[in-house]
Amino acid sequence: MLVTGNMVAIDKRGNRSKKTFDRLQAKDSCNYMLNISRIFGGKASYYGCAMAFKRELKEVILTFPKYMESYDTWIAMAANLLKSNVHLEYTVLEHRLHGNNVTKSHRKLGKRLHSRILFARALGELSIRIIRYRIIQGGE
Repeated sequence: MLVTGNMVAIDKRGNRSKKTFDRLQAKDSCNYMLNISRIFGGKASYYGCAMAFKRELKEVILTFPKYMESYDTWIAMAANLLKSNVHLEYTVLEHRLHGNNVTKSHRKLGKRLHSRILFARALGELSIRIIRYRIIQGGE
């Protein structure tokens, strides 16, 4: 239900930047629990601007909970829990970085712990939504 590609950072002249993003590997597409653990650890490169998903996924992911910090990871978690996720190894997006970009490179421990609590909450909520989705679809 979800396809995600990689992106690279470029500077204002279009040259590759020193800033790097963890790259998704095609071989990890079906490693659903590994992908979820990488999301939890902040090491998964799921960016909404490099994603495409089937309409059916909307039945699980919408509406987005207000407590979520990142809808991109919400979508990626749902697809991994549904075991319907494909990683493209090639670059699908060049992300231009400039002096006004907002980044969260180093967050304090309290904020990181709070994010992990929200992640656990999201995982629980998505699990319930997926059970409901499967019941409506006739079970799997």
